[in-house]
Amino acid sequence: MARAKTLNLKNVESNIERGIETADAERAKSLEHLQLVRSAKTKSLNREHDRLSAKYGDKHPRVLALKARIKLNDGLLNNLGAEIDRAKTELPIVAETSWVLHGFVRDLNGKPLNGLTVAPYDRADRTGNWVKLLGFACTNERGYFKIEAKDIKESNVQVFLRVLNKEGATMFCDPQSNTPRPGGLDYREIRISGDVVECAPPPPPSKTPGVAEWTVTGRVVDSNGNAVPGVAVSLADKDEAFTSRLGTTETDPGGNFTFTFSADDFKDLAAKNPELFVQVTAGGLRQNIANPTPLRFAAGKTDKVTVAVKAQAEPQKPWAVKGTVNDATGAVVPKAVVRISDKEGKLAERFGKKTTNPKGEFEFTFEAEKFTDVIASKVDLFVQVVNADDKVLAQSTALKFEPGKTDTVQIAMRK
Repeated sequence: MARAKTLNLKNVESNIERGIETADAERAKSLEHLQLVRSAKTKSLNREHDRLSAKYGDKHPRVLALKARIKLNDGLLNNLGAEIDRAKTELPIVAETSWVLHGFVRDLNGKPLNGLTVAPYDRADRTGNWVKLLGFACTNERGYFKIEAKDIKESNVQVFLRVLNKEGATMFCDPQSNTPRPGGLDYREIRISGDVVECAPPPPPSKTPGVAEWTVTGRVVDSNGNAVPGVAVSLADKDEAFTSRLGTTETDPGGNFTFTFSADDFKDLAAKNPELFVQVTAGGLRQNIANPTPLRFAAGKTDKVTVAVKAQAEPQKPWAVKGTVNDATGAVVPKAVVRISDKEGKLAERFGKKTTNPKGEFEFTFEAEKFTDVIASKVDLFVQVVNADDKVLAQSTALKFEPGKTDTVQIAMRK
């Protein structure tokens, strides 16, 4: 006669949970083994490509076919890396009153992007505001992020992820909605293009709609009509009762400046309505220069002014970049073609090219006045060694256009 068995549900549940916990670890091991095999395959394909290329040339059908196989294998390796990271990521434990949204941010080739800000916004497009109560997260070296919000209440509110760079500029708006809920756990994988930058908190929500603002925008030029960058600009009344509150700003590389004042913050100024003057102050100028035309606080209005300083501003010093090109053995490379460009190559033609001398040396010098837009954008620039087809053979780390600075770089060519 068969004996009845009593199942302990807690033991069954515990065994299932242990199985789930170890499944991802075992999967990660299997994927890492496959990654080793694929890496070995890559080395083999590259050696065969070099051999056939030397024998038949780069345009031979066998060489082109092998190049396509290498590209396919590289794509598989990138995907394997992403799958391994996913398998190794522990599932977050979510409290009953919390909500967690975690995931990865990678570039279009599957490479993890470190140091980016990921935050929930109330709209999917760029007009949305950061939902500050839900917080934000920064990606780590694996591109992983985890947003954890506490004391969440039941609601139908939807939020949308946004990825930001260090200046707070939007790099990606996720169209997929997420619903914060008590005990909820959501996962997202995001693929974007763009440079890896430092992490910064999201910008605060925009000011209360309907509050009028007064804007003063303008430009500072010297006696020849040239832009005067980096000088202090302020607004002042004759009695200087509001001067400190109105603050000071600085002209950008194009000599431009902007002030914005909320009517709610300056009700007393609007009531007294004194004459206000734009003032320019700089150590390189002979004296403080004031715009002779008075302005008055006017909510909802934008005043545009041009301030011409009597003294000629001291010109910005040029930016210089110099260095050497060496091969894999450390020997100098003469007659190498060197250029400076942004990551996308849009500025390459504008910066031009140089050829290294017999000592493998090169040097560039650029006038700051001709590159005010590049200076203002703070774009990453690279010194690149290119071939006759402008294919990048080697490049430096990222540089910034900084007037008066000389950057010295050493570029090592790969085998």
